[in-house]
Amino acid sequence: MTSHANKKIGICYLLPVIGILIMWYVVLLKANPPGITPKGSLIFLLTQGPRLWFFRWLLVLPTLCVLLATAYFSSIPKTRLGYSALITVGIALALAAWLTVSVDIAVCTTLPLVYSLFGVKTKLLEEKPGS
Repeated sequence: MTSHANKKIGICYLLPVIGILIMWYVVLLKANPPGITPKGSLIFLLTQGPRLWFFRWLLVLPTLCVLLATAYFSSIPKTRLGYSALITVGIALALAAWLTVSVDIAVCTTLPLVYSLFGVKTKLLEEKPGS
């Protein structure tokens, strides 16, 4: 795929990050009871809350998406092995998102993968021998 297409994929991986940051903003700054600081809420959610794994995952998921976006901006997807590795990681991340977070975040996590898979199909069709 072209460098331009890889940059588009990288930008697409930033969409779930924005969505999750909005979720954190609402949870920490808008949904607090009076007298509870955002820091206190964060500590509670990550150490004693009813859904520890979910809120911890909401910290890990955007980090992984930023790492994937950075990888697509780098020279990694220029090789077949690098591109295959990024698609594999993207599949694992999309599957994890569909199993753990809301549908809108899962869709945003899957869109870059779909775009990159269509790019692979297009690239394979262009490379057919005898064309």
